[in-house]
Formats: sequence, C-alpha cells, structure tokens
Amino acid sequence: MTSTQQRSELQSQIWKIANEVRGSVDGWDFKQYVLGALFVVG
Repeated sequence: MTSTQQRSELQSQIWKIANEVRGSVDGWDFKQYVLGALFVVG
C-alpha cells in the first residue's frame, strides 16, 4: 500500500469517527474535544 493510499484510508477513518462523535455531543464540546486531541497527538 502506498503512502497516498494509507493517508486516504486514515482520513476516511478519522472522518468516520468524527461523524460518530459529533452526532452525540454539542458543537462547542466537539470542538473542544478535537482541539484537545490534536494537542495530545501533535
């Protein structure tokens, strides 16, 4: 699998998870969660 394919698959999985989480929380809470996760991962 090439790097481009891996990146595309990873993006797809991230969007799928984000859509699942976003459906169950308020927009502001979701934003705080995502920003926090970016700082932890980054």
